[in-house]
Amino acid sequence: MFSSAMKSLSSNISSHYSISQPAAFQAGPWSVYDARRRNTGNPVSVFTFDKRKIPSQNSRAGGVATLRQDAEEMCDRLRKEAGYLAKLRHPAILELVEPVEEGRSSISFVTERVTACLTSVIERKASGRTGSDDEVDEVEIQKGLLQLAKGLEFLHYSACIVHIGLVPSAVFVNAKSDWKLSGLGFAQELRNDNSREYFVPPYDPRFPPSLQFNLDYSAPELVIDHLIDPANDMFSIGCLIHAIYSSRPPLNANRNPVTYKNTISQSLRISRDPKFPSYMFEVLSQLLTRRPTDRMSSRDFQDSKFFDNILINTIRFLDALPAKTASERQAFMRGLSRVLPQFPNSVQQKKLLPTLLDELDKDESMMGPILTNVLEIGKTMSQMSFSQKILPGLKRMKDLPSGQAVLLDKIEIIKSRVNGREFTEDILPLIHNALSSQSSSIQEKTLNTIPQITANLDFQTIKNELFPPVSAVFAQTSSLAVKVAALHALQGLISGGLDKYTISEKLVPLLRGMKTREPTVIMCALDVYKVVMPIVDSSVLATDVIPHMWAMAVSPLLKVDQFRDFMVVVHKASDRVEIEHARKLAELDPEHGKRNPVPSTGDVEADFEALVLGRTSINGTKESVSSPSLTNSMNNSRLAPQDNEDFEWGDKPPQPKTNSIRSQGMKIQSSRPTLSTLRTHNPPGQQQVSWKVQATSTSTLSPQRSLQALAAITRAPSMSNGSAAWGNSSTSSVRSSSIGSVGLSSSTTTAQSAFTQTLSTPVLSPTASTFGSTASNGFAGLLGVQEANPWNSVISPSTRSSTSIGSSGGNSFPPPPPVQISGGETSNTSSGFGMPQLVPQPAQRTQQQNNGMDKYTSLL
Repeated sequence: MFSSAMKSLSSNISSHYSISQPAAFQAGPWSVYDARRRNTGNPVSVFTFDKRKIPSQNSRAGGVATLRQDAEEMCDRLRKEAGYLAKLRHPAILELVEPVEEGRSSISFVTERVTACLTSVIERKASGRTGSDDEVDEVEIQKGLLQLAKGLEFLHYSACIVHIGLVPSAVFVNAKSDWKLSGLGFAQELRNDNSREYFVPPYDPRFPPSLQFNLDYSAPELVIDHLIDPANDMFSIGCLIHAIYSSRPPLNANRNPVTYKNTISQSLRISRDPKFPSYMFEVLSQLLTRRPTDRMSSRDFQDSKFFDNILINTIRFLDALPAKTASERQAFMRGLSRVLPQFPNSVQQKKLLPTLLDELDKDESMMGPILTNVLEIGKTMSQMSFSQKILPGLKRMKDLPSGQAVLLDKIEIIKSRVNGREFTEDILPLIHNALSSQSSSIQEKTLNTIPQITANLDFQTIKNELFPPVSAVFAQTSSLAVKVAALHALQGLISGGLDKYTISEKLVPLLRGMKTREPTVIMCALDVYKVVMPIVDSSVLATDVIPHMWAMAVSPLLKVDQFRDFMVVVHKASDRVEIEHARKLAELDPEHGKRNPVPSTGDVEADFEALVLGRTSINGTKESVSSPSLTNSMNNSRLAPQDNEDFEWGDKPPQPKTNSIRSQGMKIQSSRPTLSTLRTHNPPGQQQVSWKVQATSTSTLSPQRSLQALAAITRAPSMSNGSAAWGNSSTSSVRSSSIGSVGLSSSTTTAQSAFTQTLSTPVLSPTASTFGSTASNGFAGLLGVQEANPWNSVISPSTRSSTSIGSSGGNSFPPPPPVQISGGETSNTSSGFGMPQLVPQPAQRTQQQNNGMDKYTSLL
């Protein structure tokens, strides 16, 4: 049916409009289709009547006229309806876009887009559907009836026309939720001869009921008294109100005038049905009257209590807005935002929003208040509806300061109603324009919105499109308020995903270039540094961030609490630099992985070779023996092995008898083996002498400085070039200093390792004048004390009767006791000095030791 109807349309409608199928709804005899103008895309509705619904052959019983003539009369009535729409122009009357075009089997015309007729509204109201888009609210009903009353006022007083056929199918609801009058096929003009007699057409069962007169919505003076009067239409309004609230008209004549006459008195008794609002009874009692003189006119109806509320009066004022003064329009727009939440969503989106958008470009001074109301309505809309209806209007506001201010204040609403692409393409240009504004207030508003919009942006947009203009505003502005807002914006960009390189290379230098020392500004800068610290490297903290924080912290304008806030952040940053830099140095240190350790395999020759070549120590720990001082010391030492001498390392040196230092209630006990035996070997045929180091007295500890950390310090003595020295175990290099004829050099040891030094000569004669504090430390090491000097002090032997440990050295040390080259022991301890005994011990040279010496000689 649709295809045949469309084919019969003239070329004007079918060629200029794209018509959707099937029909959107049925309104009386008309099938209403949604359509769009092809060249503009404007939505319209196409009304079509299929002539084939009228029988073509038959004759009226008892009459002379044929059915064809009666069918032609009905078609004339339909053409008349479209003709009145073309002639009458009023906001409450359906707007005609294309005039009537008639084909062989159809009659069609085009109007503004309509979504339903009042028949559908009554059906939805009767079904009780709530929460849907087509829900009919009380305010919407009142607004629609008010519009119908305005339309009837125009017909009665301006066009001098009585509608007569005012039924639900003759009232249409457009896209703006406005109610529009149509169905003027039975309309009658009031002639000047005062002749108002009219006979209602009788019902003809051969034709569809939708083409015939409906008695259920007709006034009694018209049906019974055959009198045309404007009051006829007001009775029909009363019947429409009754049908909207009770889903049926007050009359049920069954298309029979006699039945109508018999039931009219009974039907006009309106009971207080709970379905009706309380204020409705007074209005209905003045509309549904038997006599037209007792009935309200269209003007009286508009002034009744039925429309006496703030919402309806708001709609009235909005409809008459173009006729109001500028001050009245401004006052109305500023107050509208407080009333908007009371309107139903359908009225907001369909009635108020289109009117506000139409007014948006007319007066720039009104743009701010209008845009505020538009965005408040946008909160109740879906994302798709917002993008289609509101977003195009927002894009026009990006260059106008009044519009920019409102859009920035309502950025949360916009952000929640557009997708990421729309925000980047349509809203971000608004941000850019506002940042380049000459108004500092606009710049401040814009910067304050930056933290709110970063979640809608990707990394590239933040880095390339937002960070540069924000940085430029921060560097160029002279307003403290704008500078503070810019710092908040930078903090928001960092939290939004600004990359590490941009922060280190661009943001930190930007902050360092800040000249102002106002407390508000530098405290905001401190907040930015708080979020910067976990991101940038420790080197940037040390060289750029911490110095700048110190420079800001010493501002004389700060309060004590603000200075303490700075110190907390500075100390936290410094701790991170200390920890990470120490870790980095440890990773770069050869002891921690520059060289791969050579584990001991039990082969003395292999272990010794690795040790001498500097690859590893005997116990597998990494060592470095490449120190120039050590090389020089070994080459120049009097104790270096001669060509005719041999030596060996002690495998397990025995523990000394006395292995502790006691002083003033303290005791430091060695927990690892230390150098206890020195052996020398002569070539075959010569006598061998071993020297045993023993402590014969107790030294006194006299700490002169503050106690420092003990756990990480391990010191061990070594002999080199006649000098004595202590070294830290945290370093892997061997340090040596030439002090006397006896030398001790530092070397890394562990709690499980032993240190053994073999000398190639039995002569030990330290020079008393040069044996100073380092010799005392070395002497404590000879005693086997692991933590010999935890306070980083030196052991200075007393020139009198005791040996003390102090912070200053340089005292002379008495010469060692004489040595007896024999197999026995000779004890020669200086009186009261505490010098250990050097006892010669015989040593047995094994074949393995000889092999070791040979290996050593070949390596050298």
